Amino acid sequence: MSKKVLSIFVLVLTLAFSTQAFASLTFTTDAITGTTTSSIDLGSGNALSLQTTGNGAINLGSGLLTSLGGATFSGTVKGLNVYENVGNLALGSEALNRTTTGSENTVIGFQTLFSNTSGSSNTANGAYALYSNTTGGSNTAIGWSSLGYSTTGSSNTAIGSNSLGVGTVTGNYNTANGALALGGNTTGSSNTAIGASAGWKSGATPATANAVTIGSNLTFLGYQSGLGSTTQRTNSTAIGNEAYVDADNTVVLGDENVVDVFAGSTKQAKVSAKGIQLTTGTKPTCDATTRGTVWYVAGGTGVADTSEMCRKDAGDAYAWVALY
Repeated sequence: MSKKVLSIFVLVLTLAFSTQAFASLTFTTDAITGTTTSSIDLGSGNALSLQTTGNGAINLGSGLLTSLGGATFSGTVKGLNVYENVGNLALGSEALNRTTTGSENTVIGFQTLFSNTSGSSNTANGAYALYSNTTGGSNTAIGWSSLGYSTTGSSNTAIGSNSLGVGTVTGNYNTANGALALGGNTTGSSNTAIGASAGWKSGATPATANAVTIGSNLTFLGYQSGLGSTTQRTNSTAIGNEAYVDADNTVVLGDENVVDVFAGSTKQAKVSAKGIQLTTGTKPTCDATTRGTVWYVAGGTGVADTSEMCRKDAGDAYAWVALY
């Protein structure tokens, strides 16, 4: 604080509160000091007080000159709390309300990290973000009630209102981006969901009953992409708007309306794998829309397999042609 500003501050205090008792205070051009633990009480309820010993903070608001679980405030300005000896920063009413030994947490918003005790290295931005976290660490929550019911989970990232925020999360290494993404996850770990309600509301008829709860190693990309039933899966992927997967170790591309998949400007794709299995209920009509489709039928005992391709001849006629 400059000497000029400090002098004006001292003058205002002297004129406005000349009847106020000042205990053991010394006013100089450089500082206001006290020989004992003293404070200036301005207005009812300690509306403005000045700490003169210890860390020497200026505090605005009733009861803000205090300590929390042994973590001394080094500064408080209307809800901005800086804990000097543990390296926490909290901006918002009741943010980091119960922290005792947790350190290096940065939180912004009403009751963010409210229940935290020893969790460290967390970042929360938004009312109720990481509200129930107690010992979990290295979490990032951005959005209203994101990771709101997470208790001991660590290394989770949630961006969006209620993302990873409905279930009691103890799982680790989850990433949710979008409102309610992975909203019901509890013990599942290493899941990634991008898109509103991804991993939360999905299936042929999207329902929250199909939400991920304990499944792990799942990847969902797209609005309401996720599981196809209440059965929890592992190592499964669904990509596309309302795409859903209902088997382990499976990748689904697109919802039921997707009929063509192209790669590159030439609309050609090369697939390298140990094998490709194509299944369907009824062989489609061979026409311009199914041109290039291969139809394979496995023969029973003593019956050869058959395979056909839909192709166009020189006369522009479409027909299924046997490959062998």
